Amino acid sequence: MAVSILAQMGNIGPNEEFLYLLCLGFLHGMGSATDEEYRKYFQILFKQENYTTLEKVCCDLKPRFNSFYYPLDYLCRLYVENNLSSESSNDVPLFVEKLFKLYPSSSFGHFAQGKVLFEQSHYVDAITWLKQGVESKLHEDAVYVLLLCLEKIWDFDGVEEYCLKILKNENIREPQRFIIFNCHSYIHQKKYKEAAAAIDKLPPDRDVDILKALIAAGEGRKEEFEILRQTIVSEDWRVELCQALLQNENQSDHLINLTQKYPENFDLLLSCGIELLKLSNFADTFDIFQKCVPIYRNHPVLLCYIGQLFVEENELDGALKYLTEAYKALPSSEIGMYLSDLYFKTKNIEANKELLKLATKKLKRSKSKWAWLRLGMLHLELNEPSEATVALQSAIRSDHSDCNVWETLADAYYARGSYEASQKAFEACVKLGAEPTYPKLKIGVIQRHLGENEESIATLSELHDYTPALVELSKTWLQVSSKRLKEGLGISVVKAVSECIKAAVKVLNSHEQILGLTIITASIIVASDLNPNSIFKVPTTLLRETGKIDEFVDVDLKELLGIGLKTSLAVSKNSDSKHLISFQHSEMSKIYHKLAVNMSLDTLDKAIYHAKKAVSLNPSISSYWNSLGLVAEAAGQKATSQNAYLKSIQISPANAKAWTNLGFLYHSNGKSFKAHFCFNEAQRFEPSFGPCWIGQGLVAEALAKDKEEATDLYRHAAVLDDTNIRANLCYAYWICKTLLSPNDKNSHHFNYTIDHLDAIHVSLEKISLYNARHATSASLTIQGMLQAEVGLFESSLKTFEMATIMSKTDTERRSLEVNQIVVLRTLERYDEVLQRVDKLKPEFKTLANKALALEKVGKFEKAYETYGKLLISCSTDVEKSNVLISQGLVSYRLHGLDMAKTLLFRGCELAGNPEGYIALCSLALVDSDLYLANSIVAKMIERFHKQKFIHNIALMKSFCLVASDGEQSAPLHSILSFIHKYPRSGKLWKVLANHFINFHTEGQMARRGLMSASILGEETTLPAVALTYLLEGNYEKALKEAQCAVLENPIDLASLSIMVAALSARYSALGSENDHAHSIKLAQTALTSPLVSKSKNLYYENLRQWLTTYVSQFS
Repeated sequence: MAVSILAQMGNIGPNEEFLYLLCLGFLHGMGSATDEEYRKYFQILFKQENYTTLEKVCCDLKPRFNSFYYPLDYLCRLYVENNLSSESSNDVPLFVEKLFKLYPSSSFGHFAQGKVLFEQSHYVDAITWLKQGVESKLHEDAVYVLLLCLEKIWDFDGVEEYCLKILKNENIREPQRFIIFNCHSYIHQKKYKEAAAAIDKLPPDRDVDILKALIAAGEGRKEEFEILRQTIVSEDWRVELCQALLQNENQSDHLINLTQKYPENFDLLLSCGIELLKLSNFADTFDIFQKCVPIYRNHPVLLCYIGQLFVEENELDGALKYLTEAYKALPSSEIGMYLSDLYFKTKNIEANKELLKLATKKLKRSKSKWAWLRLGMLHLELNEPSEATVALQSAIRSDHSDCNVWETLADAYYARGSYEASQKAFEACVKLGAEPTYPKLKIGVIQRHLGENEESIATLSELHDYTPALVELSKTWLQVSSKRLKEGLGISVVKAVSECIKAAVKVLNSHEQILGLTIITASIIVASDLNPNSIFKVPTTLLRETGKIDEFVDVDLKELLGIGLKTSLAVSKNSDSKHLISFQHSEMSKIYHKLAVNMSLDTLDKAIYHAKKAVSLNPSISSYWNSLGLVAEAAGQKATSQNAYLKSIQISPANAKAWTNLGFLYHSNGKSFKAHFCFNEAQRFEPSFGPCWIGQGLVAEALAKDKEEATDLYRHAAVLDDTNIRANLCYAYWICKTLLSPNDKNSHHFNYTIDHLDAIHVSLEKISLYNARHATSASLTIQGMLQAEVGLFESSLKTFEMATIMSKTDTERRSLEVNQIVVLRTLERYDEVLQRVDKLKPEFKTLANKALALEKVGKFEKAYETYGKLLISCSTDVEKSNVLISQGLVSYRLHGLDMAKTLLFRGCELAGNPEGYIALCSLALVDSDLYLANSIVAKMIERFHKQKFIHNIALMKSFCLVASDGEQSAPLHSILSFIHKYPRSGKLWKVLANHFINFHTEGQMARRGLMSASILGEETTLPAVALTYLLEGNYEKALKEAQCAVLENPIDLASLSIMVAALSARYSALGSENDHAHSIKLAQTALTSPLVSKSKNLYYENLRQWLTTYVSQFS
């Protein structure tokens, strides 16, 4: 009853607790206590530290051990905390066995089992039991036993981990012992700073002095170590071991002496054995490990280093056996690294992958770096860069400061093709203090892949005579030479090839000799397309045996190709590789082919011989058969060439080059349909390959004569590869052909190709690239025509002059001279036109230009006579019509309107020429012959309904109405009526805008007309827009538009004049002296600058006259 009452009281004081204890003792003596009462009884006894009574009571309950686990749990606890008698301690294994049957998850059961195994020297098994218990309950005494076990097997990572865990608990009884453990773990892991920080928390004593001495030795502070060693009262093997390791001479002897002094000290023996192994003293290492085996046979670190000893002796099977056992016993980072490295060495990929994946799952991030690093390396070895990258990124997260991990990650990025990421990773390596040679080498290579050739050259040049860097440097120069060749920069190619050879020659005396010779040959093949007169600098060692690497001599292209043959032959002789020898024969074939094509030498037979030799040595290489086809085709052996191309395609069906070459061969034989099939196959396999599109263009020309399709195909080829000279030439040719077709200028094809795609500027750029390397009179003629088309008349004239020099026939020369005369006439250099015309045969084109020039210089009588001669040489009615109209205009100046009317009427009636009617109407208006003017307008309205001429008719009719002095609105209504009939004529809207400007000075209405014209595709000028604002009095907007016009065309006289007018208007309104000064200066510039057009056109003459008056009045 007393027990029941006390149990219901909750919190009881000391007196009640004493009474409770007496009652429970009485019940125990009577044997009538319940399990709950015993549980309370055990708690009070343990709380009062009455361990003897507690042990006795628990042992008295043996009959209830099979059903009641509390006494067993408390017995195990007393054992773990060293409070159990020796008699009962002997029965602990039995207690544990019974306890686990009743309570398998008992923490104290695990602790007791672990301690039992520790006392039996089964440390690995003990660690397993203790760790399981500690996971649920961090008990101080259990952790201490665990640390003893971990230290025994040298698991110092584990020691550090559990020390840090237990030291977080501020209520532990003896923190000093854990701090000492922690210091030992730090010292063994060479974390000397952390060890020194931990020692500061300990009171001074002998153990602390020993720890300080070990730290000083580890950090190499010999003098401090000696001072500390002398303060230690008695000998300590750890201090003596450090003293031996600090010896500069006879270190092995000192270590062996220590093993003889402490023959039973396992830790010392193992430490000495490991140090001797590092010194490659394998015999003594083996002897010492033999002494260790009887003491602790299955020590994991011992097994690990026995395995390492077997590795050094190249007995890999034995090494694998010992390292596997070691890792099973202690899966530490050190043993795991050694085992993984052994798997790498034995190519045991699956076992290695399993080991590393398991380690990455089990280990914490801070401890898993070694596993992630090696897993990444394994994936790299298996050519799995993406998986390698993921693994190595995890390794980086474990340790950001390890340059080896950064370097391996950079390699993974590189293998994956992530060049920028790889470059950043290599740069991180260098920043972290890694040896910079390899990272800089790879950075240089990456820069080359990214097209940063200049940066690559600078980076690789920093490595000086490092052989791999020289190889990569020569490759970079080779890439530069190929790129510059495509761009047509011949001088740059010469320099790049010379530098490539200079770098490659330096590796000829190394193990990379074959590679160096191969690169030299490749660079010479690149140079083979240059001008034969190009001069290269090459080391004399390539010319003679007594030559030097750093002594250079100039050679021409022919001599350089001879060197290429020599280097290829050297590779063939010095190499045992059948593949490499066949490759060199292919290279020699290319050189002989280039000698034949570019220098007209009789070397095609040799080219064919080497090409056949290449395919005979290695018939499975598609490119060798393709090369054979090319040289055979050049030699005229078309059957051989066709068979070679077909064989190349048979080996590699997706070979676009072979398909294209076969297509060109069929095309040259007139087999256009077969050629089309071949080009189509090439397009299917490689749509971005430009030459097959050129081939389709040729087929389009041959089959359909369809210039639209041909032009589109050539344009596509040129866009795919803007350095393809054939595509550039063909595209420019067809653009010129389109421009020279007067009937096509209103077609959809013309508008889309010429206007929408800006074909003239694009084709001009491409033909200029072509002419930089392969200029001919025909290609220069195309360039000159395109330059004239875009208004580059001076450049066009020079280009035609160059083409004339290169022309080979009189007919071609005469055509080019006529082109020059046309350009000179456009430049208003009429005196030069007349000088050149007199030297040419009097044909239609020359006489036409002469007549125009005479008319422009005011020699109307001679012009009239020349038009008369020209009329005789006309071959068509259109030509006669144009000549009669021109002669009529000259006649007006000489004889007046009557004579001119006759000629103009004849010209108009002969071919229905609307330009003649417009000219006749204009002259009638000038002479105030309104009847004639109105009659002609009526006839034009009757005869010409096409939208092409309607704006001219509307303009003439409006002028007639203006001249008739009728209603002021009549001309405007007339123009509007035409717009009503033809609302989509942009030129009509432009006529309306000009009418508002000239006769109504309504800026807003004029601007609306210009806007409508612009919407309909008619070009409107910024000066005209500025003028509309000026008419409104809005000088700010007028000035803004005028500034835009000047920025767009700073040498246009109209734009400059409008800006002067706008500045003058603002000056008049605001009185700004800056505006006034600016307007005067701008007007003077427009009048005096040599860049501003000096055309004698009446429009420009009127502008110049106005500017002159402005300057003279207001300056």
